[in-house]
Amino acid sequence: MAGGLAYPLAITYFITKDGFSAGMRLFSAIIGGVSALCFLFGASNPEVGKRPLNAAFKISAWIDVKAFKNLLFLTYSVGVGFIFLAFYPLLFHITEWAEREMFKGMNVVWFLTIVNGCSFIGRLTSAAVASARWSNPTMVHAISCFAAALVVFLLWPLAQQESHAVLFCVMFGVLGGSLFGLPASGVAFILPKQLGGSLGAWTGIMWALSSVFALIGPPIVGRLIKSYWIESVGYWTGVNLLVAGALISIAVWMKHLEDKRERWSNTELNIGQIGSVA
Repeated sequence: MAGGLAYPLAITYFITKDGFSAGMRLFSAIIGGVSALCFLFGASNPEVGKRPLNAAFKISAWIDVKAFKNLLFLTYSVGVGFIFLAFYPLLFHITEWAEREMFKGMNVVWFLTIVNGCSFIGRLTSAAVASARWSNPTMVHAISCFAAALVVFLLWPLAQQESHAVLFCVMFGVLGGSLFGLPASGVAFILPKQLGGSLGAWTGIMWALSSVFALIGPPIVGRLIKSYWIESVGYWTGVNLLVAGALISIAVWMKHLEDKRERWSNTELNIGQIGSVA
């Protein structure tokens, strides 16, 4: 949250005060300093065993081939990819949207700052709901996708006042926090129990697959804006969020069937053991 609030304001202030070149150098220095602090004071979990150094140079240490054979994991990962395809292009164009809609009462950078800051609320609330006994991360993730799509379809093209724009940024920021806070938990939820030690590798593969979607989204949206208008960004985002929600919902259903088969298998095994004892 701190970065989402501070960085947009800092870079805007530096560029306005000192010019683009000097502003970017100052901002880069801040990023470098924060990264250095993380490197110096970051520590790994002492309870996690360390792998031999030579294992780190093996491809199998970074890429688990089993992940690409798991249809449930691939379905969920592609769903997360469509979130990247949807979210970032709209986030990048919020300030341009605010300028074109003539929201002059506040600096347009505040709209981006509101989205980033409110994501903190979404990350906390979605994690709390996903941890409930009656819930799970993938279910909350799918619901968040559909809710975010609804917010975009309603408020992006229809916002006529500054208060409407602020409401959109708050709601989209909260839901965005949920969209990007839950994927790792979702992978942990769908990961086969016997592969619990591969959680880090599978999560990394999920993010790597999503990065492809993050790269192709902005150029497509740039072409849409050039050919049509700024409102087309909202339609692009809304449609892709619906696709993401549908794919993650399918993953929820597949996980349900998988758990059901496992319960049946365990029940039959227990019955067989009781029969053999009798």
